[in-house]
This record gives sequence, structure tokens and C-alpha cells, in this order.
Amino acid sequence: MPLSASPSSRTGAGIVSRSDVLRGLASLGTNGSQHGASSDPAIQQEVIDLITKHTSVSLPAVSIIVDGGMVYLWGTVGTEEEREAVRVAAETIVGVGKVHDNLNTLPQILEGV
Repeated sequence: MPLSASPSSRTGAGIVSRSDVLRGLASLGTNGSQHGASSDPAIQQEVIDLITKHTSVSLPAVSIIVDGGMVYLWGTVGTEEEREAVRVAAETIVGVGKVHDNLNTLPQILEGV
């Protein structure tokens, strides 16, 4: 279920709500069969794969650092919804101890520029 700005049955306005993003990422599961990363490089790649596959976040603007199973997110995303989607994607990976969210969001005036 790719997450993108498409019509939502609940909002009806062509906007994906925060709950839609979280529900989509949560439905991916954390049972280890889909996301069974264990080493730091494997965890990092799983996070990148989830973000790429299920969000519209621009990865060149986000740094994902994994150290001892701890995920550190740095950079800039467009909206709070994108920020939350990146954090939730990292949290769904088996082997992640804690996610440190240091992401910034663009001021609303710059969105779409």
C-alpha cells in the first residue's frame, strides 16, 4: 500500500491524513518476516527501503544514521506528516532500539516551492 498524496476515502479532499500514513506503515507489521534487519547497515537499508517505497519523502534531504540499533534521523522534510512517516518507518524495523528524530520541517510558506 504505497502512501502518497492521493484521494483518501476518509478525508475526501485528495489529502492523506496523518492517521492514513500511520495506519499504512503500521500495517507493514513488525513480525520480523518482512523487516528482519539486525545489523546497523541492514537496519539503515530497511529504513531507506520503507521510506522510498511508502512515502514521498526526498531522501537526499534526510540522513539516516544507525549505531548499535539506535536510529538517528537528521535533515529536512516537507511536512509534519512526512516527519512522522519517516519516524514510524524506522520504528517498524526489527532490531531498532530507539529512534532519535532530529528532523526539521519546511516552513509552510516554502511548501511546494
